[in-house]
Amino acid sequence: MKTPFSMINEKSESLSSIMNKNTFTAYARVWRDFSEYLDEEEVHEFDDMSKSHILKFLKKYELKPYAYNQAKSAIFKILDDLICEEDIEISKYENIKKSIKSKNIKNDEKLFLTKEQLFDVRESAYTLFSDRNILERNLLIFDLMYHSMMRVDEIAQMQLSDIHMQRKRLGIRGKGAAGNTQGARSVHAYIPLTQKLIEHMGEYMRSWRYPYKQETHKPYLEHPDTMMDTAPFFTSQRGNPIHVSSIKKDICSMICHIYEQGTVPKNHGPHCIRRSVASLKYQQNKDLVLMQHMLRHSSPETTRRYLSIDQESIDQAFLQEL
Repeated sequence: MKTPFSMINEKSESLSSIMNKNTFTAYARVWRDFSEYLDEEEVHEFDDMSKSHILKFLKKYELKPYAYNQAKSAIFKILDDLICEEDIEISKYENIKKSIKSKNIKNDEKLFLTKEQLFDVRESAYTLFSDRNILERNLLIFDLMYHSMMRVDEIAQMQLSDIHMQRKRLGIRGKGAAGNTQGARSVHAYIPLTQKLIEHMGEYMRSWRYPYKQETHKPYLEHPDTMMDTAPFFTSQRGNPIHVSSIKKDICSMICHIYEQGTVPKNHGPHCIRRSVASLKYQQNKDLVLMQHMLRHSSPETTRRYLSIDQESIDQAFLQEL
């Protein structure tokens, strides 16, 4: 008879082919530890597992809400799949799921930049990066964040074939996309490109160095279908696909630069650009569902927590006459 230890490990292997690489890596670590924990606790059948077993395992994550919520999601993800596919039974499973709550994550330290501050962040690149290649790359990365509200991992995943100049649109890979065993993600959404972005991206590709530096003619500019499917759009100085950490490091330094005369906020990562632009757009349209689709969120509630909606705005909405 199969034990929870063996069943969780077998199921984990089968999930590797249908989950994106980053999510699977994080979840697989939890599944491995959880299966070993059940084995140590001598839980030889799933029906012997109780709420206390799960809570005891999650206790080691309590000081880090993000890690706690991720571990909780990973456990219930694999248990749900096993119950559906292997017909296992766990006493009062639905009650256990409902009773184990996620940890609240404080949002009071989120950084929101004004339109003027966002302009200053972009301008800081000219001071910080003397290398022309790195300067052009970081300016374009900032413009993609500003005009298209792209996430860092979506920018890092960009490929040449995702850019459709004639249709003026960009294919999005990244969060929410399925991945293969090598971690490559498929295009799961399309966003329109502004004229400024089209011009900036065209200039960047004309000065392309990897791997088309030696070509005198660039057919991929007019004919995206001729591009290599796996050719990355942004590369490192060695020509490898750019890493998320490289983008974060450079954008963080740009944000910190505008605070050189004062205190740098704790949450000054590149994601604050996406969050700030979304909040500015929301102040213009006041349409939460529209913003949900623009940000590619799974629910309006996620978008509501994401935006900067202060008490003054709420008070004014109450006082406005229909």
